[in-house]
Amino acid sequence: MSRQILGDRDAHGNQRRTYRPPEIVQVYGIAPASATEQASLGRDWATTSTWDIYAPPGTELSAYDRVILPDGSECEVIGTPRTWSQTGFADFLQASGVHVIVQKKTG
Repeated sequence: MSRQILGDRDAHGNQRRTYRPPEIVQVYGIAPASATEQASLGRDWATTSTWDIYAPPGTELSAYDRVILPDGSECEVIGTPRTWSQTGFADFLQASGVHVIVQKKTG
């Protein structure tokens, strides 16, 4: 995971985004969610792939962070990470954690 750092402003007044060096974050699992391919006239093919990442409680990610998957793919976090908690029904499963959707675009 690479956390976003807001830097100085560019000529148009927009803050530049940079990222901290990657940190290793323990996860429960990574699952492919979707993949699409698109072509436009006069342009190369573009692909978009998304993955669901399930992490332990307390994992801190934001919508502006990046994640590097085990295969080396660098992806952006999409939306706000969601936290789920244990319920009375699922206490014996210790089912709680953080769900993050990440996306990679190529082309």
